[in-house]
Amino acid sequence: MNKLALGALALSAFASASTPTLAFDACPVGSYNTTASFDGTSYSTIFDSFVAFAGDIATCPFSFPLSTSIPTGNIVVYSADYRGAYDVEAGDELEFSVEHNDTSDGVTVPGPEINDTFIYSDLVASSNGEVTSTAELDLADATDGFTFAAIDSADYTELGRITIATDQTAMVAHLDASAGLLTGGDHSLEGGNEVGFFGAYGSYMLGASGRYNLAEGFSILGGVSLIDQAAGSSRSSGILGAVAVRYVEPGINAFRPIAEGGIIAGALQTTFPNVGSAVPTGLGTFYAKGGLLTDLAPNSRLAVTGTLAETALGMTGFTQTFTGFTVNVPAQTGFFTTVKGNVSLTTDLAPTIDLTAEAGAGYIISHSGITATIPGLGTVRGSQNTAFVDYGLRLGWEPTDMLRVETFVQGSAGPDIAMHNQVGVGAKLKF
Repeated sequence: MNKLALGALALSAFASASTPTLAFDACPVGSYNTTASFDGTSYSTIFDSFVAFAGDIATCPFSFPLSTSIPTGNIVVYSADYRGAYDVEAGDELEFSVEHNDTSDGVTVPGPEINDTFIYSDLVASSNGEVTSTAELDLADATDGFTFAAIDSADYTELGRITIATDQTAMVAHLDASAGLLTGGDHSLEGGNEVGFFGAYGSYMLGASGRYNLAEGFSILGGVSLIDQAAGSSRSSGILGAVAVRYVEPGINAFRPIAEGGIIAGALQTTFPNVGSAVPTGLGTFYAKGGLLTDLAPNSRLAVTGTLAETALGMTGFTQTFTGFTVNVPAQTGFFTTVKGNVSLTTDLAPTIDLTAEAGAGYIISHSGITATIPGLGTVRGSQNTAFVDYGLRLGWEPTDMLRVETFVQGSAGPDIAMHNQVGVGAKLKF
């Protein structure tokens, strides 16, 4: 702020310097403006009237949204520089403070002191896609009419991004898609007893799965696999297992009900950027599925289903180290709800060859997100909801009555969770 202009403002306040303390909002809507750099890694907020005189407490609550290219679950940490000027006369005192992320920091300036290039530096983090702060110039106990303080601007430079919340939601989406390989999610819904093995490249899997028909219309399906899968900026490896009970009304009715309930469990080790070692991770999902199966033609069957799933994802505590700050993440469990609709079409291309194509779309709600602490900054929180799609194509061939050979491609993707794809082969023995 121009020194002469501030001096004029201070002189204009001289006559009223002995008035009682005045607390006011110095940053009403429209009195500040924030601009972003081209790459979205820095921001600058300009204040029009963030000024306090003797006897004043000027409070400035302000916020700005992050670039839409940054997922809302990412916690972005910035170095914040608050710039301004002050003239604190003898016997007076200025207190400048900033509240953010459940903490408050600041500086006290006793008079006499004049500073035309005041800079106060701090750390601040985003929450739910925006940066929110409340700055305050406190001259409540000042009495000299020449005392004033003003903040011109706040400049933010990105130091790092904590992507854990977004990564966790990506894990829920992508691991669920991979678990479908264990319960025949991309197979024909009906079939004989079988057991076999499969391998997949992309998100690596090597496992076994099977189906056993319990009674008319009822079957139990399940499998277990080694897995190594990327999700967002994280990567998880370990064991993934699933078991389900399925009912498909037998017969040739136009529309046959489908019902399925199952459990998915994982014992994993997850790596995150800037974390020295893998983080032990546990996954547990309960799901229920319902829908209808119809025969479009003698050799073609269409299934339409809806799925509701509840997932718990637990991790032990760990520390993430960036240049300029450290993140302490305590052990915690996140809870997620997934709602998904799916369409699957199976066509018999020949007496011994069939093709199944499936596609689904859904939404994941994160109920708890993650909580972490950053020394010198405070508590940060992140939560990532997201829409997603999954897809698959499986070609099966039965060279004998006892053997089935398959090849498949499948994956899942979302605007905030990137994409995972798998290409694989498998073989099953019928019994």
